[in-house]
Amino acid sequence: MTKSTSNILALMPVAPEYGEDSALRPLRPWRQPSRDEQRVLAQAQHDQSAMDAMLGKLFHGQRIVEDLDVHSAVVFDRGASRLIALKRKPRDPEVQAYVDVFTSQNIPRLAHQLVQLQDVGAHYIGEIATRPFDLSPEPSPQPVLPVRRGLLARVFGE
Repeated sequence: MTKSTSNILALMPVAPEYGEDSALRPLRPWRQPSRDEQRVLAQAQHDQSAMDAMLGKLFHGQRIVEDLDVHSAVVFDRGASRLIALKRKPRDPEVQAYVDVFTSQNIPRLAHQLVQLQDVGAHYIGEIATRPFDLSPEPSPQPVLPVRRGLLARVFGE
C-alpha cells in the first residue's frame, strides 16, 4: 500500500497528457473525402478553433485574477501599515484610546472589504472569460441608395 500525500489545496488530480497529435484528418486518406466528411471535418476544425480561443481567454482570465490577488495583498499591506503608523503617532491619551479602537476595527474591515472586491472582480472576470463567442452570422450590409435630387439641383450641380 502506498503512502498517500496530503492535498493542502483540496484540488482534483490532474489528468495525464494525451499527446500533442490532435490534427484532424480523414479516416481514409487515400481517397477524396465525401461532402459529408468535408462538412464534418470543417465543423470539427471550427470547433477546435473555438476551443483554442476559449483556452486563451481562460488563461488570460487566470492571469488577471492572479494580478488582482497580488494587488489586493499589496493594498492591504500598505493600508494596514498606514493604520498602524497612525496608531503609533504620539497624541493625547484620551484621543489615543479612540484611535486604538478605530484602527483595531479598521484593519480587519480593510481585509474583509478587499477580499469582497477580489471575489466580485474574479467572478466578473470569470463570467467574461467563459462567455460563449457570438458566432451568429454578420448582418449583410445595406445597399446604399442614390439620393434623389430635384431638377434644379441636377441642372446647377448642387
